[in-house]
Amino acid sequence: MGRHGESGDSRGTGLIAQLATLAFLSAAHAGLSDAELLDLRDEILPLVEQAAGRQFTATPAVDTRTHAGIGDVIEAEDEALAGQFYPHLGPRALHAFRRGDPTGPPVFGKFSLLNQTVYIRSDIARAWRLHRKAGGMDALETETEENLAACVLAHELAHALQLQHSALDSVVQDGDMERLAAWNALAEGHAVQITRQVCAARGTPGLMERLEPALGFDGPGPGPESGEVQSRQEAGLRFVEAQPDIWAVFAALPTDTRMIHRPDSYRPGVPVEAFPGWPTLEASARDLLGSDPSLSMRDRAGFQTLQPLIRRSEAGEQVLDGLTSAHIGTVSLGARVVEVMAVEMASPAAAQGLLEAFREQEAWRLRPERRWRSATFVEPPVDSGGPAGGWHSRFTVRPSQGGDLGAVTAVWAATRGRWVVRVWMSQITPEDTRCGTTLHTLLTALAAASP
Repeated sequence: MGRHGESGDSRGTGLIAQLATLAFLSAAHAGLSDAELLDLRDEILPLVEQAAGRQFTATPAVDTRTHAGIGDVIEAEDEALAGQFYPHLGPRALHAFRRGDPTGPPVFGKFSLLNQTVYIRSDIARAWRLHRKAGGMDALETETEENLAACVLAHELAHALQLQHSALDSVVQDGDMERLAAWNALAEGHAVQITRQVCAARGTPGLMERLEPALGFDGPGPGPESGEVQSRQEAGLRFVEAQPDIWAVFAALPTDTRMIHRPDSYRPGVPVEAFPGWPTLEASARDLLGSDPSLSMRDRAGFQTLQPLIRRSEAGEQVLDGLTSAHIGTVSLGARVVEVMAVEMASPAAAQGLLEAFREQEAWRLRPERRWRSATFVEPPVDSGGPAGGWHSRFTVRPSQGGDLGAVTAVWAATRGRWVVRVWMSQITPEDTRCGTTLHTLLTALAAASP
């Protein structure tokens, strides 16, 4: 999800855009009427309650929309949430930032958090046909307009039910993107489970599974530079299936994505500790940018953010078993972006393991057959201290002589004690002295703040 390993600057906005949304392709065309949708809601609602083991406290409103109309619903919700998660940006700035990524797909259905209404594409049958043909899939007899709408409606009604029986308000009030990422995976996995049961009860078993590839839920999905990354729906579904009482989880939501990916680590009521290093981290990012940013964002990160960054390492995601906390500060000015990530591990050995995983990932990205990128690894001897040192080990990826990587991306990483700092830069030529001093300053501050 997102472009981690390329850039994390779209992470939070991508999660907001994905919240309670089914993503599909095509253009608008009238088909499903409001009256037909109301009749379908009355049929589907009790099936959702039966599958979920909970009843609605209020019947959600339903409405049809064109593709553009649902886009307007998503935009309104994005701007409202942006004001909570990124209050210093202003909604229009964040909206423009998100819309800069043209890869976001249209949608078939959306449950709006703002007015608790489920919106369904009026041209849902045509939309699915276009998507199916683009994917080279054969048609199924069960893919009628009514059945497709019922499947999507069940999924969105599941989200409505979750909101009525969960503590999502506390997540939004906290403005914590890592908690929102955990909620997002939990809600999507749970909705997939419910929708499969509803489809089976209606005599269309397998229809949801048929639609799931369009949701990005077809097992491990491709991450940046290819490679497999467990999808949020897959991780969420596995988490849901491992819980004896899923509604108890909705009442005491996971605080980080590690709990989702490692279901046995879930504990209710785990507090989120404040991160004292934000001022230093953000100052470091601004110094490396070399000018005042037009956008500045801060996020608490976790398993779901780090997983794509180490997927090509020998140890794989097992390295993250030693994860304590992670934090990202991102600043940008046009195409120039600096992302500074500070990761605290359980021990110096765990920190060294994460650094090695980062190094192996970058080695894979710069493998010889990828000749269109020219870069060099720089792995200086262990530095025990000094004005530009202070780390125990580090690596750097920077342009080879005459190479073009410096105008595109550069990665630095270093470890000291239990902390690992990873710096990713886009459209900025790295300078050894400046980056080295920044790493030393940040690592020294983080290590001093640790108990």
